Amino acid sequence: MSFPLPDNILQLPDIAVKQIMQRVAVLQNGDVSKVMKKAGYNYGINYGVSIPQLRDLATRYKADKALACQLRQHANIREALILSSMLDEPNKLSLIEALEICEFVDNVELIEQFSRNLFAHQIKLLAFCKKILSESEMHKTICFMSIAWAIKFKKFRNISDVDWLIEQLNNLESVENPKIAKAIMFAMQAIETELPDYSKRIRNMAEKFSKSDNSSFARLGNEFLWLNAI
Repeated sequence: MSFPLPDNILQLPDIAVKQIMQRVAVLQNGDVSKVMKKAGYNYGINYGVSIPQLRDLATRYKADKALACQLRQHANIREALILSSMLDEPNKLSLIEALEICEFVDNVELIEQFSRNLFAHQIKLLAFCKKILSESEMHKTICFMSIAWAIKFKKFRNISDVDWLIEQLNNLESVENPKIAKAIMFAMQAIETELPDYSKRIRNMAEKFSKSDNSSFARLGNEFLWLNAI
């Protein structure tokens, strides 16, 4: 659903936030909100607006760090958080700010949106990932998902950076958490499809995983090899 916007849209953050949230309310879908709640997405307020609709709304405004920060002041509202990831300015994102934003990212949907829309585009992505990789499983998932998107967007190409990523994947001790497993698979697929020079290394790693006594590693390796069978 698209909708007309007034001609006098103002980019002043506080006014823009009010306009944005008014339009979110117009688009609300209570049925979707209920389904998401049953699925375990426990947002304080969830209007059930679809991601394509939120992307359409975001295109009506210029990316603005101040606006994104204002939206995050409404961290209990699902749509405000997701829109903040779409309207921030990643080139102005400091490492400290990125780490602070991580604290808002606490479910699969937010991981996917913030990784794709914001974290993957930041200048200090590698430093960010090195900082959070040793923390919680949620942080590990954010790290691998963000790098995978960066590879997809052709922003992660430095040889030493890719070598570091593959080393981290090789040294994993567990992939029991489904969210981490999904992020790892996405990272492996990104390397396979976007960085052909690394294809042999990533396939060898998948072969190693597939022969692991750990069923989660074996499943991950076999799934990758099946998806990329020649």
